[in-house]
Amino acid sequence: MSGDSQSSDLADVVVQEVVTALTRMGSLPVVVGTGPANPGRLADSLQAGRTLGVRYLFTGSVRRHGQQVRTTSYLIEASSGTCLWSARFDGAVEDVFRMPDCVVAAVTDGIRPFMQVSDVALDEDGPSSNRTAYDLSVHAQRLYVSSARHVPPARALLEQAISLDPDYGPALAWAGICCFRTISHGRSADPAADRRRGIELARRALATRRADPVSSVNAAQALAFFGEDRDTIATLVEQVLMRNPTVARCWLSSAAVQLFAGEADPAIEHAKMVQRLSPNARVGPAAGLVGMGYFFSRRFDEAIPALQLALEDDPSYPQPYRYLAACYAYLGQLRQAGVVIERLRAITPVVAPDVSYLQKSEHRELYLSGIVQAAQGPR
Repeated sequence: MSGDSQSSDLADVVVQEVVTALTRMGSLPVVVGTGPANPGRLADSLQAGRTLGVRYLFTGSVRRHGQQVRTTSYLIEASSGTCLWSARFDGAVEDVFRMPDCVVAAVTDGIRPFMQVSDVALDEDGPSSNRTAYDLSVHAQRLYVSSARHVPPARALLEQAISLDPDYGPALAWAGICCFRTISHGRSADPAADRRRGIELARRALATRRADPVSSVNAAQALAFFGEDRDTIATLVEQVLMRNPTVARCWLSSAAVQLFAGEADPAIEHAKMVQRLSPNARVGPAAGLVGMGYFFSRRFDEAIPALQLALEDDPSYPQPYRYLAACYAYLGQLRQAGVVIERLRAITPVVAPDVSYLQKSEHRELYLSGIVQAAQGPR
């Protein structure tokens, strides 16, 4: 829109990269058209939808003002002209070659939920052959991501969905995740039974042909926690990431798998990638993994603010309390460590959890020793 060749070239690059990324979102056909649809103008959207034969329109603009470049993007429902999603990206002229990557990452992760919801509304059966199973699974996923205290009710809904559709990959994978989190949070009445069930569900999720990338990494994360063939699991997650580099949930699960394997630095980087891909999502899960990675790197001062951020996002999440208390203990701040332990005890009776999911013995020792020191308090 600036009328200069550099802006036009950048716009062409953005279009090419976005089209390539969108075609990787499963079986999504993408048609490249000419002439932008004006967001909010129903006539433009209806005409573009008819001309291109598409359900959604993705459009935007590139502007240059001095040394600054701004890219604005919109996702529009062609049938109604409704703008479902929009985002703006600013950068300096010297960053123009990195800007398409930012646009592509945010676009593919940002629009996926809207497209999935709309597609289900238009498809009577939805992704599952049983619409009730699908509805239960979607409700469970929303519960799961809302707060750690909602993991048990989310799992109950997922079990209902599985009873209706035993081969529904997303429900199987999310239920497997719920099993391992119930154990890791210290909220399991029967850890052995939850472990067996979690392994069974995750294996079934990977075996089904209806497992999407998120289901695959969720199942892999659960199996990694339970200690199942970790090398194979790590390879699987790496392959899914290569095919779906803009799916934030894949990076989150990969960060957890790296952490379990004792690879602290990759875990930190992968968790930070989640924050870059989904800047508007809840920060707690990724921040918690960043803090845990810093902890195992013995960068306790850096771990504390990340863990505090995770707890501000979800005060019912037990793991950050444990790592935060251990950080304070190693820094000699035992009074603060004791305060954190008391907050932990208010949400779970399990202060020192089972750490068998940590592959490196030195990490298990570092973690448990820190918690023990924190629980003992000042002497």
